[in-house]
Amino acid sequence: MRHMYRTVANPAVAVALMAAAASTAVAQDRPLETHFLEVYRAGGIDAPAWASFTFSTDRLGFDEAGNLYVVDGVASHVIVIDRLGGFVNSLGRAGEGPGEFESMINIVVWRDGGFAVADGGKAAFHVFGSDGNFVRYVRHREGTSPGLSWMVGTARPDPRGAGLVVQGAPAVMTTLSRLFDDMFETEAAGLGERQIVGIDLSGEAAQVRPVLDAWHPPRHDAASKFDFESLFDPAAQAAMVVGDKPLFEPEFHWDILPDGTVAYSDSSAYEIKLADLNGKVT
Repeated sequence: MRHMYRTVANPAVAVALMAAAASTAVAQDRPLETHFLEVYRAGGIDAPAWASFTFSTDRLGFDEAGNLYVVDGVASHVIVIDRLGGFVNSLGRAGEGPGEFESMINIVVWRDGGFAVADGGKAAFHVFGSDGNFVRYVRHREGTSPGLSWMVGTARPDPRGAGLVVQGAPAVMTTLSRLFDDMFETEAAGLGERQIVGIDLSGEAAQVRPVLDAWHPPRHDAASKFDFESLFDPAAQAAMVVGDKPLFEPEFHWDILPDGTVAYSDSSAYEIKLADLNGKVT
């Protein structure tokens, strides 16, 4: 009888222990809630003419004073908004001269309010000073194409000024860049999507230096085999975008700190590494 009692009691104890463990686990999982206070809103259907932004997603930046710079690619100008949401200035215009835009792709804003606009039509950068006046026109390296890797990839201002820190464009954009380079017999910048470079804009031509080459997943680049005819084949287009990327491949994330240190996620260990602008992991 004593043996039977133990047989019945042990499952009860086990269930009680499991319940206690589950209760402890639930108590440890605390949902994180975020609440954002809206400071101001710019744009929208009923917005004034200056705030009727078009083609401006992710094409913006803040200066140290909190002013917001927004690219309006259709109107071909940069709108400056103060920290209360008020209009400050409209900079630039469409045209063929220095400081006039053909195809605005991206903007990077430095702390002092100076900024650079990447112009895909001119394969160059327009650099403006903190006073809003045009300073210089910086072309790509001699013999290179407009370089989708330079223009579309994520860009950050170099805290030291007069430069950018840029991540290579996604693989599909790099493939398209290569195809067009083959057509026009030019040389692409050739940045990978897990590479970061610094671009010096202090002279007449952009000077590029490598910063770091993060961990690359061990997979074949299926997009490299495509040619120009692939652009018109729906199946090839899908394969070009998707490739053979694993479903749970760790993504590459990065940003630059005020002192110029690059913080980035690297490898399947989901580590965050810190490197200086020479690529040395600190």
